[in-house]
Amino acid sequence: MKSLVIITGASRGFGRAVAEALCQNLVSEGSCILLMARSQAGLEATAQSLKTIQPNSIKVQCCRIDLAHPDETVFRTSIQEALSKFEGDLKQFEQAVVVHNAGTMSPQGLMTWHCSKSTDLAAYFAMNLSSTMVLNSVLHEEIFAQVPKAVVVNVSSLAAVEAIISWSLYCTGKAARDMYFKCLAQECPQYRVLNYAPGPLDTDMIAEVLADPKIHPEIQKIFEELVQQGNLLQPKTSADKLAQVLKADEFVSGSHVDYFNL
Repeated sequence: MKSLVIITGASRGFGRAVAEALCQNLVSEGSCILLMARSQAGLEATAQSLKTIQPNSIKVQCCRIDLAHPDETVFRTSIQEALSKFEGDLKQFEQAVVVHNAGTMSPQGLMTWHCSKSTDLAAYFAMNLSSTMVLNSVLHEEIFAQVPKAVVVNVSSLAAVEAIISWSLYCTGKAARDMYFKCLAQECPQYRVLNYAPGPLDTDMIAEVLADPKIHPEIQKIFEELVQQGNLLQPKTSADKLAQVLKADEFVSGSHVDYFNL
């Protein structure tokens, strides 16, 4: 299907794997892929990978943007500028697919009673919740209403539905994002909305978590065992599964779907 695909956090890890999987398994000739992240070098590396997968049949644009500072005007301008680089208007696309992947797992080791600094909380939720809500609102106005089909994917986590010691910020942020997209599915039944939990992934983010001196011993043990036992998923494995789910298009809109339940 001729698609416009937008992926946040696309410069590395799961975001890059999702871009590659959708490029290979979901989109057809004439599709356009917009990659969003803070790292220009990382975005260009992902773009080069996509051009290798489909050298001549798709177009790729990079949009360097800092989602840690949600600003409607900045987001709208960035989207409009990126879209202007693709030939033709939005009516050429049969669907728009948006994957909200950007997010962070830090800070580490914060118990619930440590969440006392409002500035730190505001910064965390600006990056992990507010930016997603603001960007999705802009996309709703600029893109979704102008294409026959809109598919909105939130990269979720087991932490959205299960409490994890010392991860109250992460759990709360993920749970709130899930609920936001559940509400979107209710309010916009014409959209296809999915909260996808990709499973524990073997990415740089895991290495960063384990290297953090503030990590809680219980969390450290869990991840160290996953690494030692080889039970971390490769990003490609989970991203390919996501592509299959989107292609089959049989999920209940707004639902939370975990890799291990597929």
